[in-house]
Amino acid sequence: MINLSFSTINNCLQPNNSHCWLNRQMGRKIPENDAMRKGRELQDYIKEHQSDFLELNEFYIGNSNFDKSMKIETIYDGFINLDKGKFEVIGFIDGKKDEQLLEIKTGTKMWSIMDFYNSMQIRLYASITNIDKFLCMTALSDKEQWTINPPKFYEIKITDEMKISAIKWVNEAIKIYELGQFKGGLDENDKCNIWCPYGENCFFKS
Repeated sequence: MINLSFSTINNCLQPNNSHCWLNRQMGRKIPENDAMRKGRELQDYIKEHQSDFLELNEFYIGNSNFDKSMKIETIYDGFINLDKGKFEVIGFIDGKKDEQLLEIKTGTKMWSIMDFYNSMQIRLYASITNIDKFLCMTALSDKEQWTINPPKFYEIKITDEMKISAIKWVNEAIKIYELGQFKGGLDENDKCNIWCPYGENCFFKS
């Protein structure tokens, strides 16, 4: 069975980066950057200081290191004719309570409510779990700025139309896989000479 996560699809099975699927198959690793590291540190900080945020009352928040208790998964058959059980779509949510999921986004800029509504990751997680209510938390990476620009919270509901868009997005990725179209992002000499998620670890760098 082939496991597909949001990050795998986003980083490896899009028309402009499908060569990265071959990087993945060769065991190459996406280099960790400051934003990724800081994001994990902040999720753990939020978990440790959960009582400081009234909005997080009653949520169970997972740790940042692929917490198995936060894993969601489904055997995928989508809207196209696939071999039953060939693909499994997986994800790791940030937190949950009752019939509501938690999504945390941090960065140099805070997310707007429309950023969360437009997030294919959130749409995909709603499709996998069939839970459409999210509490979305956004915060700046620099905690020292929280006193003047504190984290914000939004409650959103994902529509069936949004879920369908996520399913179509997965279908397009699977088409790339099944057709073996793994030259996206390579030039005429099969070299990756543009930005790609694997950066300096990309096998196809010049």
